[in-house]
Amino acid sequence: MINLLRRTLLLILVFVSAFATNPAALLPAASARNIAEPTPLAAPIREYRTSLDRLNAIALRLSKAANEQCANRWRIPGLSTHSRADYPRHLRKYLEDHIQDYPIIRHVRDTGLQDKLKPGDILLSPIDEPIADNSLELQALLALGEIRIQRGQSVDTIPIRRPLACYRPVRLTHDRQVLARTEINAIRISTGLVDFTQSDDELAYAIAHELSHFMLGHPQNLADAKESGRNSPSLNRQYEREADLGAIFLLNKAGFKPDAIVRFLRRTSRLRDIPLLGLSTHPTRASRIKFAEKALSMLSEAQSTQEDLTMADFVDYMALKQETEITSKPR
Repeated sequence: MINLLRRTLLLILVFVSAFATNPAALLPAASARNIAEPTPLAAPIREYRTSLDRLNAIALRLSKAANEQCANRWRIPGLSTHSRADYPRHLRKYLEDHIQDYPIIRHVRDTGLQDKLKPGDILLSPIDEPIADNSLELQALLALGEIRIQRGQSVDTIPIRRPLACYRPVRLTHDRQVLARTEINAIRISTGLVDFTQSDDELAYAIAHELSHFMLGHPQNLADAKESGRNSPSLNRQYEREADLGAIFLLNKAGFKPDAIVRFLRRTSRLRDIPLLGLSTHPTRASRIKFAEKALSMLSEAQSTQEDLTMADFVDYMALKQETEITSKPR
């Protein structure tokens, strides 16, 4: 009886030791299998992934254009992860046999990483927990120059150097509403917005608007204002106008058509209420269109006044022009 008890305790200690040393080794090997054909859900899954890849390709193009003008830069992972939770609810049950409920690498975009990382690999945090491509933990590891991965039941540390950019990954939300929002570690775009846009230029506007919030420091400024009791709808509306200016600047710099902002905003007039253009914290559609048209006409003028014009310079230039117009009006 005593020997049996000793053997049982020994097994428990071995198990606990293995888990404490490397809990990821106890995870089932990640699946990189493709969605089986034929199935009625295969097409929606491919469409969802295609939209997500399209969004991130546009975001990366904008990020590279903004690289020199961003104080809070991230390292570009060069890969994308996914888990079942990243997909629409009606698809998750079908994906149980194909995708884990924790993040695994889905696609390695950067060709320089393809000999080191494979679809199905698991990115690990310093305490060997699975992490996603938009996690702050991954950014910390990339800053240190190495990452840990689990492949099958083996765990390896891989040296890796990734470039800094004004980058945030894009997350796709299954929602019929036309919405976009800025989060601390991602830009979130709805499937409704993707369907509503008529070109990459319009989709780039939505992403550039949210990226401009990061570049101009709006999230932190709003958090500080809320903490000090200075937050107000007027401050939010000011930041929305500034983000539209930033979007125009970024679209032009990245080679997209900046007048896409006007086409997009005009078509929203047939929508009753969308979070992207909320009534309480955003300017009215009419004033927003008028302001965008004015900014488009003055972008070249602003660039001619200053070499290496930055986004913040353009925002300041427009603010000065607006203030001059107000003070010069006859009373």
